[in-house]
Amino acid sequence: MPTLQRASLLTALRAIQLTSGYLRPNAVAEVAERCGVSESYAYGVASFYSLLDLEPKGRFVVRVCDSVSCHLGGSNAILEQANAVLGIRAGETTADGMFTIETVSCLGACGAGPAAMVNDRLYTRLDAGKFAALLDALKAGCVPSADGELSWETARSLGDARLIGDPSLNATLPDLAPEEILSAVEMAGLRGRGGAAFPVSRKWRLCAEAPGDVKYIICNADEGEPGTFKDRYLLTEHADLVIGGMALAARAVGASKGYIYLRGEYTDAEDAIRQYLGGTDGCPLDIEIALGAGAYVCGEETALLESIEGRRGVPRLRPPYPPVSGVFGCPTIINNVETFANVPLIIANGPQWYAEAGTTESPGTKLFSVSGDVTRPGIIEAPFGTPLLDVLKEAGAVELKAALVGGASGRIVPPEDFGRRLCYGGLSPGAGAIIAIGKDRSLRDLATNLMTFFEHESCGECAPCRIGTARAREILAGEQASKEGLSAALQSLGETLANVSRCGLGQTAPGALFDMLRLFPEEFEG
Repeated sequence: MPTLQRASLLTALRAIQLTSGYLRPNAVAEVAERCGVSESYAYGVASFYSLLDLEPKGRFVVRVCDSVSCHLGGSNAILEQANAVLGIRAGETTADGMFTIETVSCLGACGAGPAAMVNDRLYTRLDAGKFAALLDALKAGCVPSADGELSWETARSLGDARLIGDPSLNATLPDLAPEEILSAVEMAGLRGRGGAAFPVSRKWRLCAEAPGDVKYIICNADEGEPGTFKDRYLLTEHADLVIGGMALAARAVGASKGYIYLRGEYTDAEDAIRQYLGGTDGCPLDIEIALGAGAYVCGEETALLESIEGRRGVPRLRPPYPPVSGVFGCPTIINNVETFANVPLIIANGPQWYAEAGTTESPGTKLFSVSGDVTRPGIIEAPFGTPLLDVLKEAGAVELKAALVGGASGRIVPPEDFGRRLCYGGLSPGAGAIIAIGKDRSLRDLATNLMTFFEHESCGECAPCRIGTARAREILAGEQASKEGLSAALQSLGETLANVSRCGLGQTAPGALFDMLRLFPEEFEG
């Protein structure tokens, strides 16, 4: 057996899972030895990721999505149907070993929910009847084909489109010098599309100027924010733009090695990406797909680095920042899928063309993933500065109580503020998720769902996040939840989370809850 590096550990563990259905102890011990780590270390890594199983499960592992969007769509009814048909609840396996039912935080199919994944096949737009038919087919030994009814079938644009449609480049990109690429990106005003909105050229210059002969380019494709699914669209439909953007970044900073850190549920995107690997004209960038294994926190850039290096995805303390010291201690560029996809368009058409859309402070367009209580969910591309109301109308939203902008870590916007413009310095779009909340929805129920999500996805490294999210969920879901003083208790707990947590997961977890307490106090008291 060949010797492996520690960085191969997660890939090797996934391979065991795929062939055996769970992590057999003898196989884990063998992989640990080959990767040069202890068996306990390997088990410590395996226990961190939700798609890796340390114990045998059913022949069919049915993972029902309970993200905000799927929850609004009726995922509870799907779970009740599983209980009625199979006689088991989430976390249990049938006596004959045929089925295991689980809930998952998000499957990246928010515009086509409720969704469930059976082993590695995705089924969308489920209802109780459709789900019962799926279970009957599985009982008979027939595994239906994945339905493929994903949200980008309705992808459309408001105003000038950049990424929607067929923007693939027909000509080879000009052979520009590093400074020409950096200047074009700077003049275009491109900012990161993953949520933080950091100026791209500034990050790239830091990496270009950092000492070191080995530098890396990493595409953060761990799209785990509930309500967000636009990166999946770009990876499956326009992987050439994403990889082209990575190649241009590599040329700009002097990198020759790249990773696409892809969330483990996106097997459809993996197939599309592999068609374009093997180098890009003008820049022989060696790109490797690093598959995640189910951990929302790995969307945080330093947790992602830990995962690539074969560790648990626990966020690092900063500084140093990745452009100076990233993966394997080398200068590293990490950008979001949508960020990289914009770069070839800027280079091919010029920064002035790019900046014609949007506003002075927020040039360009943004892809919005719209789901929830709308009749036309899907991906909508709109120029920065577009009012939230326009995007909601395009998605067919009517009679809303509020909108959740930015996903689980975003903010609640009431109808009187729907005229606010989606841009930096205005209503920040975050990663682009917009979840419509109907007028008859319970916000306390929604808050409980959000805090359950953060409790499950906390890496557990710091006590404020690990304990605080669990305590918030307990308060919201508890029998005493309607007693006077609930709002004050949640506000105090949320402030501790926001101010003391180690990383952005805990720091942003109470954001939507704060808004609900302020805007809709009647739903949390009395």
